[in-house]
Amino acid sequence: MDYVLRQSIDTINHKGRRFGRSSNNHLTDLDYDDDLVLVAEQITNAQELLVSLENAAIKFGLVLNSKKRENMPINQDLIHPPIFALNGSAIKEVNGFKYLGSQMEIRHFKIN
Repeated sequence: MDYVLRQSIDTINHKGRRFGRSSNNHLTDLDYDDDLVLVAEQITNAQELLVSLENAAIKFGLVLNSKKRENMPINQDLIHPPIFALNGSAIKEVNGFKYLGSQMEIRHFKIN
């Protein structure tokens, strides 16, 4: 899956979320085995990243599990566009999700 993710990121102009003191450091994803979290600065970047990942996965005969897809906007406007999968279904918006046994909740994040 890591190769598929790299292929999808290389096809778009998405650098991910800046972190650290250097503006050259960007976080695009957290992944372990078949668990994946995509990270984007803006909702539009997240949409572009998801579509690119889905397209890359299809090329390798893989399908992303539609039941496990969730969207957790952090520091976004209260009213923002939804994120859609390639099949047109809206990605469920949540205030928290479980990743590798840890609960990640929006109240734990304040990113400037």
